[in-house]
Amino acid sequence: MGEMVLRFEQVRSAVLSSFPEIRDWAVRRHGPTYDLDEEAPEQYPLFEDVIRQLLFQLLESRTSEPLLSRLFDFFEKMATSTDQHVRDLLGIAILERLVYDQEKVRRAWSYMGPRMKELVIDEARRQGRTDHLPVGL
Repeated sequence: MGEMVLRFEQVRSAVLSSFPEIRDWAVRRHGPTYDLDEEAPEQYPLFEDVIRQLLFQLLESRTSEPLLSRLFDFFEKMATSTDQHVRDLLGIAILERLVYDQEKVRRAWSYMGPRMKELVIDEARRQGRTDHLPVGL
């Protein structure tokens, strides 16, 4: 039986259940009074304020390869979702900023699935930053 399609309404609960360590990371990053449910209660704040920060920290520090792989597997599910709102969330919260940073997008490339790579290339073209993509594309 195939996997269930990821819908926009399910993204927040899906990411939090897939990555329980995000809650601990958010508290370590923002302080002991940080409540993920109050500070980032919806999909966009969660992805823009927490997931993207975690992703960029991991890419910068080059640590936790397993977590990076799991994050990009989740992003690939988002990229292949038939729900346009899920793909928009991925594009706005993650891809736009990732493509903007040449070093990070190149580091991230090896973790990306095929649909994510297509979206990154499209975003790089849209931004006029194809020179940020890995050499040889």
